Amino acid sequence: MFFRILLRYILGYIRIRIEGYSVEKLINIAIKKKVFFWNVKREKTTIIYTNIGVKEFKDLIQIAKETNCRVKILDKKGIPFILNKYKKRKIIIFFLLFFIILLMALSQFIWNIKIEGNEKISTEEISSILENKGIKIGTLKNSIDKQKIINEIRLERNDIAWIGIEEQGTNITIKIVETSAKPEIVNEEDYCNIVANKDAQIVKISARKRYSRSKRR
Repeated sequence: MFFRILLRYILGYIRIRIEGYSVEKLINIAIKKKVFFWNVKREKTTIIYTNIGVKEFKDLIQIAKETNCRVKILDKKGIPFILNKYKKRKIIIFFLLFFIILLMALSQFIWNIKIEGNEKISTEEISSILENKGIKIGTLKNSIDKQKIINEIRLERNDIAWIGIEEQGTNITIKIVETSAKPEIVNEEDYCNIVANKDAQIVKISARKRYSRSKRR
């Protein structure tokens, strides 16, 4: 009995109300035809409440017509009806899970590149260098060998003293320190112009001759 009820719960069952003067006749015919129902409760001599499987319900309707009884569905229970009830929610949950998985997948790629510290070297030039090294929008983060790229750029570019690559989520920040220009070396033996830092007036000039020391013979 327990397994038969459990099977009806899995397949779905209906709580019904049967009313008529031939209720007992209906029950007897249903039993002979092996229509399974359970949890039978009588309210009056003409009214009975019971549970019946979805498949057996069609057979019971036919018997009710033969015995002039009326059958009314009170409730639908079981797994099929529960799934149908939450069908719309299942679709929402499906799209929610799909959206979460999509976000997780997209978070594995680079979607923004920021370049800092460059003054003399243009951002476009640095972006082109990075793209040739494999750092560009839509690149898989795990495919980027940051240390290798840093070493290659420092070897190839004399105008870059230091470069760092920082990864934060889907963003990559490229920090650059450019090399300082070498100071101009002035030969003291050459003639040159003297330029004052402020406006002034020359009032006296003392000319001096520079002698080089040499050993006397």
